[in-house]
Amino acid sequence: FKGINDFTGVINLKDKTIDVKGESKEVDINSIFATFNFYDLKGRANLSHQISGPINNFSVNSKATLKDIFIKDGEVGELNADLAFSERNILKVNLTGQKRLNAKATFTIFSDRTEVESTVKLNAINFKNVFSCLLKNSFALNGITNGSFDIKGRLDNPLVSGDFNINSFNFENYIAKTAKGNLSIKDNVISVKELMFNQDDKGVVKAEGTMGLLGNLPLSINVNSNDIEISKLPVVYELYNNLSGRSNISGQILGNITNPKFVVNINSKNFIINNQVNTKFNTDFAYENSTLEIINFLIDDEYDFNGKIKFYPKSYVNGALVVKNGKLATLFSLLKVKFKPNEVKGNFFSNIKLNGKFSELN
Repeated sequence: FKGINDFTGVINLKDKTIDVKGESKEVDINSIFATFNFYDLKGRANLSHQISGPINNFSVNSKATLKDIFIKDGEVGELNADLAFSERNILKVNLTGQKRLNAKATFTIFSDRTEVESTVKLNAINFKNVFSCLLKNSFALNGITNGSFDIKGRLDNPLVSGDFNINSFNFENYIAKTAKGNLSIKDNVISVKELMFNQDDKGVVKAEGTMGLLGNLPLSINVNSNDIEISKLPVVYELYNNLSGRSNISGQILGNITNPKFVVNINSKNFIINNQVNTKFNTDFAYENSTLEIINFLIDDEYDFNGKIKFYPKSYVNGALVVKNGKLATLFSLLKVKFKPNEVKGNFFSNIKLNGKFSELN
């Protein structure tokens, strides 16, 4: 191992046996796991060893304290480990970490690969670190995670499967009180089943499907939700930050991770605009390549917009707004004009073409 090593003991050449004890300090643990063709581990370790048995088939039993451990991008912290190496190619590991992580694993080492069979139990670990240990990750993730996972197969591409429960979940600023479900990861594809997000003890999101995490691996996720507070959805806030109310939302996530496509329906009987008017609302839209294609955007069966809005490189809209006996209060609220109750009255009809940059709209 790369580090400070001190060994004492006896190697009996007559009996062809070995009995040696030793210590290794400040060992670079990547140098240990590189032996198993696993290169995504960082940190240092202090170990004590007992090496004994026939020279041609000795066993190694070690105890270790591992410090400042990172797996891929995930911070694990400090771990204690018992390791047993025998039969020339089998390593058994028992890990405990600050009462937050427990794992048992058997590694079988072959000349061209290493096989692993492991069970990992998590207790109040940050979801970002859990996810980042499994996959290289650039997502903004947070949440306190409990769960149990099985890991089987080649160490460089195992099957990871298990159940999890996350409190204070945060994914790219979508916040839920809890999240739970079953997932498996293999060949850089996440498969999720019975995934459920509890937004606030009232709104619930359910999802199932697969998500490829590299290149052109496809996305195929179905989402259904009930009683979601629409103002808490990041995409709504970023597009038009004066909307609120409970909504039912369904949709699909398609395409791939570098070019996703979102197909969405939102339906609300309690759609509040600018904290001033309460309406009924329904919309169908698709978002892809920085372009929002709105098939319909219907408010109270009075205001109906359809068209395309492009957000990059510059914000641009091309569409039509048809107004049938539309209440002026609704229009003023959409335009973020403040007014007092009953101060704005009247209805109007119109057919409006919208074309151009948002800042220079015709």
